[in-house]
Amino acid sequence: DNLPHAEHKGLELRVVPTSYVTRSDAGLLVRIVENLVGNAIRYTETGRILVGCRRGDDQIRIEVWDSGIGMAPEALDSIFDEYVQLDNPARDRTKGLGLGLSIVQRLAVLLDHRITVRSTLGKGTVFSVAVPFAGRVEKRPVEQAATETPRAKGKMTVLFVDDDPAILSAMDLLMSTYGFDVITGATGQEAMDGLKGTMPNVIVSDFRLPGGETGVDVVQRIRARLSTDLPAIILTGDTSTQSIESTDLVACHVLRKPVDSDKLITLIESVAGQPAFN
Repeated sequence: DNLPHAEHKGLELRVVPTSYVTRSDAGLLVRIVENLVGNAIRYTETGRILVGCRRGDDQIRIEVWDSGIGMAPEALDSIFDEYVQLDNPARDRTKGLGLGLSIVQRLAVLLDHRITVRSTLGKGTVFSVAVPFAGRVEKRPVEQAATETPRAKGKMTVLFVDDDPAILSAMDLLMSTYGFDVITGATGQEAMDGLKGTMPNVIVSDFRLPGGETGVDVVQRIRARLSTDLPAIILTGDTSTQSIESTDLVACHVLRKPVDSDKLITLIESVAGQPAFN
């Protein structure tokens, strides 16, 4: 039901498939997730909403990520109250969260599922629902499997660089779901420190990074450190890619934002299995 609303706002709504099985009331759990997704769409003007699962020892966390307005730390304690108002004049928001999150909280208490939230003002929010882990389905329906992006052959490592913590976590979740090992960093230095002797198959970096650093700088530094022209993908929201293309980087691809996740995964699989070239 939320898909038409996302499409109307020009948002990407991505649901990552999973084989995990939980013990819960299906109808009530669906209502919780639908309310969280609806809330994410309501407070997101550009970008994407990502829904996926993370596995713990005895639990699964169903997570809903958005690139919306976010919330200040002091607002997090009251967001599940009825009729709470969000004060965000920068986005000219005058409407509150209404009853949506209040209903989510009540249903979660009823089902004994824990709800958590993390948010960065102006960057986005992630809601998590912790539910019991009850195993996994080894074979999924043919109809579903046919719509999924083929997985890469063999284990691959992706080095992902972006200064937005929400994007880092969302991409970590997305790529891990597709079977990639992921190393992340908010800066080029963090990315290099995270390698710890690992040779990644591909570098994926946002173009604009803190301190005037660019994704091109990151690719050049990592290639110099590892003494190889690793395949690279630069993500950019710039209207022109001239500043990237003018560097004449070999084995480097440019994707414009908002990035289609299927296209990104397919490109990673395409370039990561190829040897770097001069």
